[in-house]
This record gives sequence, C-alpha cells and structure tokens, in this order.
Amino acid sequence: MSLTNDDISWYNRVYDGVQIIDSCDEFSNVPLLGFFFQEGKDPQNLKDRMVRAWRKVHRKGRNELGAKNCVALEHYTSWVRKRALEYRMPY
Repeated sequence: MSLTNDDISWYNRVYDGVQIIDSCDEFSNVPLLGFFFQEGKDPQNLKDRMVRAWRKVHRKGRNELGAKNCVALEHYTSWVRKRALEYRMPY
C-alpha cells in the first residue's frame, strides 16, 4: 500500500502554543554545556559566557515564526523517494 501526502498528518495541534528556544544571549545557536573544557584552557572564557547566556534565553512563538507550513518540501519528498527505492517500497 502506498501513501500520499494526504494520508499523513504532518502536524500535531498540541504544538500550537509552544515556544521554541531560538538563542541564548550572544549565541545565535543554543549553547550546550556538555562540552569538555580542559582546566585552564578556555582563553575566550567560553564556559562562563555560556553559563551566563542561559540566563537570557530568547524564545520565539507563533507570532515570530509566522504561519505554520505543514507541506512536505521537495528536499524531504526526494529523500523519502530515495529511501523507498532503496528498501524496494512502493511510493
């Protein structure tokens, strides 16, 4: 049995009111503290900057992100087709 875009629910309304963490202070990407720092080898004081950045979390919600788009884009669709061919599944 092959599926089409209409057969798949691409979006769960549970996430309508959710905000995402967009950045933390000066870091455009969310800094994760799981990095390994050698004692005395942090010339840019990165560890302290990251710890402070988590005190200034920038969140984005529906207003900033814009309207939701629940359509599968071509890049994803071509990936699915490729995987379907690879596993000899109908598409």
